Amino acid sequence: MRAASQALILLALATPARAADGGAAGPRWVDEWDVAAYVEVYLTYNNQGAPRGAVDFESQNSGIVTANHPLGPGRFTARGQFSLEPATLRPEGSPQLAQWGEVQDGVLQVDSRRPKNFFMEAGADWVTNLATHTQLRLYAAPVGEATLGPVPYVRRLSAMENPEAPLSATLQEGSSVAEGVLSAGLKSGSGDQRSFQVEGSLFHGREPDAEHWDLAPGVLDSWAVRLTAKPYTGVVASLSRGHLVAPFRGLPGDWDRTCFTLSGERLYKQSLVAATVVWARNSMPGQRLDSFLAEALYSWNLFSFFGRYERLDRPGLLGPSQPVGLESPRVVAVTAGVVHELPLAGGWKTGLGTDVVFHGMPDVYAASYGRYPTSFHVFLRIRSEGRRARPQLE
Repeated sequence: MRAASQALILLALATPARAADGGAAGPRWVDEWDVAAYVEVYLTYNNQGAPRGAVDFESQNSGIVTANHPLGPGRFTARGQFSLEPATLRPEGSPQLAQWGEVQDGVLQVDSRRPKNFFMEAGADWVTNLATHTQLRLYAAPVGEATLGPVPYVRRLSAMENPEAPLSATLQEGSSVAEGVLSAGLKSGSGDQRSFQVEGSLFHGREPDAEHWDLAPGVLDSWAVRLTAKPYTGVVASLSRGHLVAPFRGLPGDWDRTCFTLSGERLYKQSLVAATVVWARNSMPGQRLDSFLAEALYSWNLFSFFGRYERLDRPGLLGPSQPVGLESPRVVAVTAGVVHELPLAGGWKTGLGTDVVFHGMPDVYAASYGRYPTSFHVFLRIRSEGRRARPQLE
């Protein structure tokens, strides 16, 4: 009941009003802006199995609104990304084996993914041409994305049908919801041609706390730089490096993060292929955490098939008493799933899907989880037309 009622509210808020002539209703100032929005809702039966797994009926959801307008010699864009997961998930989050969740009373909660914040992004950028094929981009946000790591999974084409967050999200894209960001970047190239981009940011390195409804920007105490290249149409590669001050409440100390991403997408007449590979290393006092992710999506006609492979260092699943060292226990997770589009009218893309996740646990966790625990989801996905992931290179 909790998930269904909140999801219906989100759908109602996102349904655009229509004027009598079929156009979008709204005041004149709206017509002067180029406004785009989409919303995505999953109604999910989540069964994590295993001795430590939980079962829940929940809703993962998010929505994005952008509005841009010419400003001086460039173009101004306001960006907002929101989620009602603080209301549609349990307080401890979505059950997920081997995941890091909230830190409550100084103790890391495991086997759950924290709810997304209501404000996932609230920022603006300004882009102007410095020369024929050179652009300058300035970005500021009380909460937004730092120039570190891959495109967040909620906006990746290769992950667009998967309702579950990667286990490696904290290690690879934890700074995608930074509470305070200032960024600048230069891009050489244009359109779908070859292009290259260098960008940097100052941001608040601490990940958001358990207060999911507020907007609380912090001190800009961390930095990141990212190089992004688009050698061919549909192919993007990036290398980023950053220093984060005390980013994760579950592990003390500052982190140094290096991340490499390679992604590609190809649209055919009746099909879509998208894939992403991410490697990240996080170094901190007395410890090093590596993670690797490969995921893919193939959509054809009314069917979409998706998969994900992860291998990552994952300490702390046994609580504070677990010893910490340079070498951490390594967890493997493999996901396979399918979605079938339902031919419904009304301007929404609706699909019924399922997936199964196979885990490989090291010896130190086998007694608590089993050697190969398995979880699965059954879900109804509802998405507004025109859903599109934001590309890494804009």
